Amino acid sequence: MLIECILIGSSLCHTVNAKPAKPHFATRQNAVVAVLKDRPVMALLALDVTAKVMDYRQTRQDYLLGGFQEHNPILRPMLGHPAAMYAYGAAYALGSAWLGHKMRTSRFGLARKLWWLPQAISIEQNVYGFASTRAHYRR
Repeated sequence: MLIECILIGSSLCHTVNAKPAKPHFATRQNAVVAVLKDRPVMALLALDVTAKVMDYRQTRQDYLLGGFQEHNPILRPMLGHPAAMYAYGAAYALGSAWLGHKMRTSRFGLARKLWWLPQAISIEQNVYGFASTRAHYRR
């Protein structure tokens, strides 16, 4: 009987010691901080902003020379206002970076594999716009 009490007592002591005193909950990062710490997304964001600045600057120069036709209906009213044009470009680049980060951290495998696609499309659009503007409107 004494041996049974000792065995039961020792097994109860081990089960109590195995449980943590407080449950540990992982703290979530702020969404903006999480995107800013994602280095591959930030590298593509830097390329995207560079392509946008090149495209918008060339567009603005050719618009001031006259005879320029903008095909982007969202950007067309902003041609006379460079601050609005650059703000739109920054918002578009940040939106595609946020979407790329969300895809990169997604639970779906296909989205994790194609996380770079929104930013790559944005970069391609601006490089194409810069190249076509540069080729068609020579000074």
